[in-house]
Amino acid sequence: MKSFREYIKEEEADDHLYHATYNSHERNIKKHGLKSNPRNKNWSDSEKGRVYLAKSPEVAHSYAETSDEAPEHHYDSGIVVYKIHKKHLDPSKIHADKNVHDDDHTVEYHGDIPSEHLKVHSRHDT
Repeated sequence: MKSFREYIKEEEADDHLYHATYNSHERNIKKHGLKSNPRNKNWSDSEKGRVYLAKSPEVAHSYAETSDEAPEHHYDSGIVVYKIHKKHLDPSKIHADKNVHDDDHTVEYHGDIPSEHLKVHSRHDT
């Protein structure tokens, strides 16, 4: 598996990582960014101190779409996919996603991501 440093240097690679969540969280995210210790988690195996990012918007969306712990009212609000340019991330805080084996489509970011580094990539109805 490639290290994140190798991944970030690939010229042909996308310059962004992605995080999907629910539209109902948007106001809080605009104010506080993506927090590594959120009050609510969408997967039972999500660990404190991490923001989970995908290497493609489709993979990010699929995680929000299939969440095992999101309350129905969050899910029903629709899904928003954010993109984060790699230049705004500290490479030393990026690690392989320990919850996913034999797949390198997601990573863990061990820290918060400020709202000014988040751009809406897409919105989806559920």
